[in-house]
Amino acid sequence: MIPLKYQKNENLEKKYYKLITQSRNKRFIEKIDEKCDYYFKMQFEDIVCASPEKLKQLHFWVKDSPDYEQVKEEFKHISSVKQSNYIVNTLFQNMPKEAKLLIYKQVGQNVCPYCNRNFIEDLKIVKNRNSRNPVGTFELDHFYSKDEFPMFAVSLYNLIPVCGTCNRIKSNMIFKVNPYLMYNKKDNISFEYNILGSNYMENEHELEIKIKSSSKEALEDAQKLRLEEIYNRHKDIAQEIIKKMQYYSPEYIECLFKDTGTLFQSKDELYRLLYGGYANPDEFGKRPLSKFIKDIYQNTKEGLGGFDIFSNVDVDT
Repeated sequence: MIPLKYQKNENLEKKYYKLITQSRNKRFIEKIDEKCDYYFKMQFEDIVCASPEKLKQLHFWVKDSPDYEQVKEEFKHISSVKQSNYIVNTLFQNMPKEAKLLIYKQVGQNVCPYCNRNFIEDLKIVKNRNSRNPVGTFELDHFYSKDEFPMFAVSLYNLIPVCGTCNRIKSNMIFKVNPYLMYNKKDNISFEYNILGSNYMENEHELEIKIKSSSKEALEDAQKLRLEEIYNRHKDIAQEIIKKMQYYSPEYIECLFKDTGTLFQSKDELYRLLYGGYANPDEFGKRPLSKFIKDIYQNTKEGLGGFDIFSNVDVDT
């Protein structure tokens, strides 16, 4: 899982709330406000725009409340039609595309934060010469299930832009690690490999990808997403990284810098050319598999003594 950066942005939050409510029945919004005031002592807008930390607190309060079932049903039955589930079926299901793209833009990355394997993008489709309609290749996952917590169904920081594969696998499963609240490395997983035979450089069956973590919660989430099974389909990439680390000598790396002049400005840039991913964890969200590539790179350096670009190349960074 890749951390998502959060920075308070009141203008963005107000714009988002306006987009999801401006064309809706004001009477229903007022009813939601009444319920929010009664149960949470705040307005619906405050819940929609609640920070990840505040949303976590509200989630725990609802979940641990002895009146949980009643609160859930109250927020499901906003309109006069008992089974309408207005917040989910109207405000979320009919959310304007502009609001969805606003969620994507504030996340600020191009790759699914759950798997770091598939691109998530916004595209502008040209239908005629005068308009470009925005669409997204991403889906919105409810970190806190919309079925169990309908009051958070359109909360900005409860909606995680993810790839369709992860969204379908996760479904209504409960995750322990919130990408908005990953404060340190122990909240994450790492990819490693086991060598099962002497011909592992050529035979994929003699290489095994494993997922490890010092965090039980992070490991459980990865298992729910079946990441270990999925990443074992990328053993060919692991083989390539191992070979490159074994065969790219210090002399070859130095030569690349000297012979290309100012083409490479940093070690990170050369790493990206040679291995196909970003080395800086803050940039893993720019390109698929970047975390996997960096972990296998690190694993090879430590286990097989592969040459590390970042230790000996004489270049300014």
